[in-house]
Amino acid sequence: MTLSPQASALWAKSDRHKKGYWHPLIGHSLDVAASAYVLLTREPDSTRKLFAEEFKTTEEAVLSWIPGLIGTHDIGKCIPGFQLQWQRDGQPIAREHLEQIGFPWITSDVEFGIPPHAVASQVFLELALQKQGFSKKTARLIAEALGAHHGFRASSKEVNSAKSKMGSGLWTTSRENLFEVILKVTGATEHQIPTVPVLSGEGFMRLAGLTSVADWLGSNSEFFEYRGRITNILTHDIYNPTLYFQEAIKQAEIALDKIGWRGQKPERLTFNTAFPFEPRQLQKKIIDLLEGVTMPVLLLAEAPMGEGKTEAALFGHHLLQHQVGHRGVYIALPTQATSNAMFDRVRTFLEKLGFQDPPDVQLVHGAAILDEKFNDIKLDVGDWETRDQQSVVASEWFTPKKQALLSPHGVGTVDQTLLGVLNVGHHFVRLFGLANRTIIFDEVHAYELYTSSLIERLVTWLRALGSSVILLSATLPSEVRTRLIRAFGSDEIDTNVPYPRVTLVLENRTKTEALEARSLQFELGEAPLDPIQLAQFLFEEYRKGGAVGCVVNTVQRAQDVYTELQRLLDVEFDPPKHILLHARFPANQRLEIEERLKKLIGEKHNELRNAIVVATQVIEQSLDVDFDVLVSDLAPIDLLLQRAGRLHRHNDLLSFKRPRPNAHSVARLYISGLQPDLPIPDISSFYWDWVYASAVLLRSWAVLRNRTHLYVPEDLNDNLETGQLSLLEQVYSSALLSGDFNENFLKALENVQLELEEEKENERSVAKAQLLPEPKSLFDSIENDEKLIEDDDNPDVSQRLRAVTRLGDPSVTLIPLYCRGQDFFLEPSFQTQINLKQKPNLEMAKKLLRRAVSLSNKTVYFHFAYQKAPEGWKESALLKHARLLPLTGNRYEVNAKLSIELDPLMGIKYIREKN
Repeated sequence: MTLSPQASALWAKSDRHKKGYWHPLIGHSLDVAASAYVLLTREPDSTRKLFAEEFKTTEEAVLSWIPGLIGTHDIGKCIPGFQLQWQRDGQPIAREHLEQIGFPWITSDVEFGIPPHAVASQVFLELALQKQGFSKKTARLIAEALGAHHGFRASSKEVNSAKSKMGSGLWTTSRENLFEVILKVTGATEHQIPTVPVLSGEGFMRLAGLTSVADWLGSNSEFFEYRGRITNILTHDIYNPTLYFQEAIKQAEIALDKIGWRGQKPERLTFNTAFPFEPRQLQKKIIDLLEGVTMPVLLLAEAPMGEGKTEAALFGHHLLQHQVGHRGVYIALPTQATSNAMFDRVRTFLEKLGFQDPPDVQLVHGAAILDEKFNDIKLDVGDWETRDQQSVVASEWFTPKKQALLSPHGVGTVDQTLLGVLNVGHHFVRLFGLANRTIIFDEVHAYELYTSSLIERLVTWLRALGSSVILLSATLPSEVRTRLIRAFGSDEIDTNVPYPRVTLVLENRTKTEALEARSLQFELGEAPLDPIQLAQFLFEEYRKGGAVGCVVNTVQRAQDVYTELQRLLDVEFDPPKHILLHARFPANQRLEIEERLKKLIGEKHNELRNAIVVATQVIEQSLDVDFDVLVSDLAPIDLLLQRAGRLHRHNDLLSFKRPRPNAHSVARLYISGLQPDLPIPDISSFYWDWVYASAVLLRSWAVLRNRTHLYVPEDLNDNLETGQLSLLEQVYSSALLSGDFNENFLKALENVQLELEEEKENERSVAKAQLLPEPKSLFDSIENDEKLIEDDDNPDVSQRLRAVTRLGDPSVTLIPLYCRGQDFFLEPSFQTQINLKQKPNLEMAKKLLRRAVSLSNKTVYFHFAYQKAPEGWKESALLKHARLLPLTGNRYEVNAKLSIELDPLMGIKYIREKN
């Protein structure tokens, strides 16, 4: 089969920067096919095996058929409408030349719009694949997967519209010629046609994802030179497609080398070679459970803080990479702060694994570009000299958000993974990136029902895509545990094994084993509810020596308590050791506070500390800190246990035991709002019921009010002798509370319990509406589903169309600048002037974004959301969704009743005018 002169003349790419150059359709098709081929050769054997199992063919045939199919992805550019689109001075450049060699043009081909070329590819391929011998259903689904390479599957309406605008005669025969040549050149037709009767959901995602990635690589003119010139006629130098394909493979090898897609596997290490200590009991158990495992698993580790869950998970991935053949790992965390903290640990771990070339690792979240440790290892594409001098790198090619999950190693927020199971553009690329990897979900207990529902669906997809899942939790309600295990395909749930425990799901079998763990004991006490009295209480504890922590439920309350502490400390007030931390500080200031906090009460040294820290929930997970005594507002029981984990954290006889003041020799947790003598606790005066579900707060109060101690792990297990449920189950299950409760309390609890059930049902409904179906049901409904927009931080996007990974009030990103007349400055001293009409360079954009603060107050959000970004910021990828907060002095008036103030010690304050 040879390429006809007519098919050879079709164009696919025109060079905007190098005028006069273009690339023929056969060249682009083979560039993309070559990229797919080299990508497959650099994947572990297990990836090719997954393709072979899916298509019911051999691994050898996969290396010809999959690149061959992917090479046909743009065959829909062989239609009149597309070929007319390359214009200069309003005239189609290719028209005259194509007319001369016989291509017909009729008005109906372009009337009422031109079909997207990807949809035209799908229309042609569905029939062409059937003629080739594929079953009707498989042909349709392969065509859809290849045609989705611009982000979404086509709707039936788009497909039907394209059918009438494909062009006939020579257009049809040229498409057929291209199709046959591509399959012949790639060697596909030398192998038997894959016999898969119906492509599965996971097979669809794997093919669609690889197609898009290969297309991105094959479309890059820095990697694949354009081979056409505009002279008197359109000419190019691709005379022999077979030879060209061999050249393209060599170029693809170079391209993947340049971007850092190396496809390498590390040496196999022992645990204490990877880490500078002997494995703990949890880590030994996980090593034993994974011994000999050769297929993807779900591993769930439930254990208290400080038992080494993270190291166990990382080493578990290392074992699975060697035994199962996974291509890499992604660690998904609740917040950007936890991701930043984990990134350094993962980087250190990868450095020890003995890779031949420096491995690539990405920090994956919206503010990753601001993290200096990440920036230190970032490399531009092809920066070989620097690469050879580093032990770990972050290639620039993987940094864009749609490509970040393609890197073999990643650390980032869970939200980045969840976009793979929402109908956003190129969600299948995210799933392809997560396929055949180990995905570690840390702090899996930290999510509300909506986000948990998304995680469950993702776990189902990960199993189908050949990935292993490791879930880590300190406090996981049994209902959530059960749903996650079932999401991975097992109905065997062992409820009799006590906490702490490790559960392994292999195929449909579940094995749960108990662990020994340190017994932790916390004394419970009551702290005042009133902010002024609470500050006095903290001040008195501070006088006893040591590090005093206070975690409150709202920013306003934290600021009120801290203001009163300033007054009490008077001349002794010293910001370096009297710290306020919450989410309404500008990003750079919050980072500085966190670093100061880690040095003050996080680092392991033998000196006594004397400090007061007032913080909101941001301290629960993101920081490794150790308090001598802790006060917390009443909160859900699992969060109270999480906060208690910051008490006497560095008391491990195996590694480090911190000296304590005599008054704080016992770990003591005081709860503000505990109010054990009241019939009903006050959860509304300080808006705690706006932050947490009222039913959960009331049930948490009910199980704690008469207790003098918390015991871990004992309180996290059901008492089989007495029938008493664990604290978690008493709070989160629908079981009746035991104890003597006032009738008013029971009535109040009943009312808010009903509200909570309604809210849960609503969250389930919203999740169901947003989620992709399970793999087995993928093709039932998705083709006409509403397309979601990924930019959740864009206030211009309707809430209904956003791809939301967490429910809650929307927020707006504000960048505070100081006004002097009509001019704006970075500092209150008016040193660095900012031109809002000019696009800032990268360094200035980063400097501005480091000052950003995200606010969710509804009045503030709606005030700024419908304003436009400054003119100069609209072209900046970092700033286009941000809004200016213009400060006069340090204040901005939102309306007559509300002002925003940026206080150097307090962060953003809301100043409300009293009537």
